[in-house]
Amino acid sequence: MKHTKRFGSRILAAVCMLALLLTLPVFAFAEGEVSSAAQKGLEAIRSTGDDKYIQLPKEESYLAEFKTRYVDFSDVLITTGVNQAVPMGGPSAPVECRPDMNGGRRMPFAFQGSRVTVVAEQKQGNRTMACILYRAVTNKMRAGWIWDIYLGDEYPGRSLTIGEEKSGSGSVETVDVSWSDQGFLRSPQKYSVLENPVQNCVAFTLEYQVTAENTDKGLSILGPRTVYVNNGKEWIKAGTFEYPALGTVRVRVNLEEATDIAAVGTIADCPLPNTFSFRQFPSDFATAG
Repeated sequence: MKHTKRFGSRILAAVCMLALLLTLPVFAFAEGEVSSAAQKGLEAIRSTGDDKYIQLPKEESYLAEFKTRYVDFSDVLITTGVNQAVPMGGPSAPVECRPDMNGGRRMPFAFQGSRVTVVAEQKQGNRTMACILYRAVTNKMRAGWIWDIYLGDEYPGRSLTIGEEKSGSGSVETVDVSWSDQGFLRSPQKYSVLENPVQNCVAFTLEYQVTAENTDKGLSILGPRTVYVNNGKEWIKAGTFEYPALGTVRVRVNLEEATDIAAVGTIADCPLPNTFSFRQFPSDFATAG
């Protein structure tokens, strides 16, 4: 009888050990997946240098796959001092240092229509905050927290085209860009300088948006914009797009022939061409074979 009980105990212990071993790989995989996502997200934030300024996401908040979204607060209402809901004003949304809309410290604003990368999502009360990588008005990549109602899945601006599309066999998605110190041609407007010139470019996308009117004569800053590219030696006119109203636009610029691009500039054809502030960013370069 004692031998039977001892044998039964051994069988029970063996079954329990087997069950435990079967569950270990599941837990190990889950923990490894979280760590991998956290590591990838942390590296992305650190690449901006803003890990020194923002509160980092909780480990479990990092996304295994980053999301591409757009700043879009077209339908967002804010509450005024008289408790009246009105559309959110201005061309930008606040980005916080912490996953808290009342954190008190803010990062540079994110502009309507900007494409952002979501690396983490975290609940804050009954709200969700997203930790994003985004391009500020300086064109430098930044990181910070934004309320998810300020994000959308579709580009909220107008999409325009200059020239006829030509076939290209290569592509350069993004190049680091900085603002020039001086104007170009006869305009005092600064232009975008590519850190690494793109060779044999046949097309690129230009994001453009007036960010501050700086005048009470709004109609005096609207009108066509002419796009120029610099091949390292001279400025070449690439074409013109219409800008009849404030807002964000995304312009696909197709060049007449393959051209090396070292810089991109825009000049406004309007009564007050040098009054307003604006942002622009060239990306998604297509190159000839």
